[in-house]
Amino acid sequence: MDKKKKYATIDFSGMNFRNISTELKKEGYNIGASRVRTIMLKSLKVIAKAVCRHQGISISNERLNSIVVDSDFQNNIAPFIEEAYKE
Repeated sequence: MDKKKKYATIDFSGMNFRNISTELKKEGYNIGASRVRTIMLKSLKVIAKAVCRHQGISISNERLNSIVVDSDFQNNIAPFIEEAYKE
């Protein structure tokens, strides 16, 4: 049985990657939805790695990658990112 991957919509106004790409293009940045997703996942990886390091948890790169694509992680980290963005 194939399991479909779920991806959260991470943005402070509920936009998906395609919507973010469209808005960036309006601002003069030529960036596609897949690149937006790549940037977001790389950023989440940096955050997840820092959290693990802060907690004294040693984690493999493979496990870290599986965490950042998990929609539960994405949905749970989003409020913290939003709060940091407000500051």
